[in-house]
Amino acid sequence: MAKIKKKRITTENQVYRCTWKKRGKVFELKCIFPVVTESASADLERAKEDLWAQIMDATGDGEPVLQFVPPLPEATRKKSRFLPEYYHVECNELVDWARERQHDLFVGGVCKRCGVGLGMRTETQRLVTSLPRYDIVGFRKDQNLRTMYSDVFLNHIMPFATAGVRLIEVKFEDAIQKRLRGKRYHEVDFSPGMQIAVPRANDGFGSSFRCLECGRQHFFFSAKKLRAQYSTYLVRSLAHGRVLFIGSGSGRVIAVDAKLHERIASDKRVKGFLTDRLVLLDDNEALSEEELRSVKIPSP
Repeated sequence: MAKIKKKRITTENQVYRCTWKKRGKVFELKCIFPVVTESASADLERAKEDLWAQIMDATGDGEPVLQFVPPLPEATRKKSRFLPEYYHVECNELVDWARERQHDLFVGGVCKRCGVGLGMRTETQRLVTSLPRYDIVGFRKDQNLRTMYSDVFLNHIMPFATAGVRLIEVKFEDAIQKRLRGKRYHEVDFSPGMQIAVPRANDGFGSSFRCLECGRQHFFFSAKKLRAQYSTYLVRSLAHGRVLFIGSGSGRVIAVDAKLHERIASDKRVKGFLTDRLVLLDDNEALSEEELRSVKIPSP
């Protein structure tokens, strides 16, 4: 029977560091911190659901997020979709910021219709007004879906940054800055050399939109024939290098290769390091830019 060391928490949606191994046909999953829980089953999804339920019961967190180190295995028939192996970096936390200055964050201000930033990011620093818990953090109610990264995380990826990548330091209110004890955060700005791919085998674009004012467009979709969960796709021929800087506007993604992923995941100073495998497509499996422009989607 699994040992459960209860530690009640006051916030939901926290990140829990987990490990796994396979003994024969049985998957053995374990969470060490902040609670010790274990689960075992020949069915990986069942073992994962059981571990999730135990953590929820032990902590009171109704929406725990499990961070597995090493990552859980994918089905054998799908492995070719993840070669070479890359992981796009996600965030599981949002902070408040002084939104009245958002017009100053971009050279051309923001679009009056959809709120997206126009042109390059300026050097204007964003003022954050709440305390971050993790090292990879988004900004609440930010139409551009930008992210800030701590210096601890950036020390891992910046040695592999390509030309055009720059850092813009984030400012904090004085009281918050003191609680950070010298820890610094930056936004990462870049001119992408590659775009997120949209697979031909998609299930439709139900929540997608195209702004008639600035031309911004977003394609929200699933492609369950390729992978059951919502994923980020890239053309395979572009997947090379230790770090990938993908997308433009609000659809920006940073991805790391398998070795760098392992190094960051093993650094216990990096909190809230969440990733998912980048799904790779052959050239003929992705819609071209011309084909995407012809897709009929509503305007916001």
